[in-house]
Amino acid sequence: MIRTFKETLASLQDKQYGKLIIAKPFPRVLWYWSQYFLLVAAVTLILVLAAVTYFIPQLPRLLRDNLPTAAVQVKSGRLTTTLSQPAVFGSSDFPIIVDTTASTSAELGNVTTGVLVTGDKILFKQDANTTQTQNISDFPDFHTDKNTLVSYVTAHQIRLWLIVVGLLLGFSLLLSAFLWIGRLLGFAIWSLIFWLAALLLKRRLTYLQIFNLVLYASVLPFLMDAFLALAPNQLISFVSLGVFLYFMITWLLALPRADK
Repeated sequence: MIRTFKETLASLQDKQYGKLIIAKPFPRVLWYWSQYFLLVAAVTLILVLAAVTYFIPQLPRLLRDNLPTAAVQVKSGRLTTTLSQPAVFGSSDFPIIVDTTASTSAELGNVTTGVLVTGDKILFKQDANTTQTQNISDFPDFHTDKNTLVSYVTAHQIRLWLIVVGLLLGFSLLLSAFLWIGRLLGFAIWSLIFWLAALLLKRRLTYLQIFNLVLYASVLPFLMDAFLALAPNQLISFVSLGVFLYFMITWLLALPRADK
């Protein structure tokens, strides 16, 4: 990876570096960019796992302090609870309403989005016109209350950690593959645009050579977007785009014209 960092620094400091980039095999250039993608993905995953490792031991206390003292039971496809009803959790923007006496026609009333838990159904209202229904009968019979839940979480923290970590690893793998493919599709479109621009500028380049330039030019903007993701701003997106276009145009114009 150190060698990759050095190559990146060299490319960003040399306006003539495009000549070296277009001479590289495409698989090697793709791996060059993918290393940065994997680095960002790994750092993100490590930070999330660290947060989970910190949060799991705090979970019993959070449940003890925030859960209402009540019992919940599902038996023979019916939900019952000792909560005072209707019980409302969440926020005004997305309330979670528990009312086992409510009818499905209530639909969450005038709320735009939210969840309504009735005696036999769970209604997920996504917007004013879309509501999905989950039958309580699809759940196995169970009974729990606050003390039971707190005791279980306290006694099974390692198991919970393993379950959460396993889910995160699986989700991260799928999400990373999706984002990686999505990025490449975006680069493919940019490569087509710059390939046409190269024809107008009389630079005789193949599509894959342009793709090489796009991958190299995208490294710094990708790192900028990744490290500033916690403070998203439209201006940052424009700056990243400007940096990408600057290196693409600089390297492209530095290449010799086809008529020379």
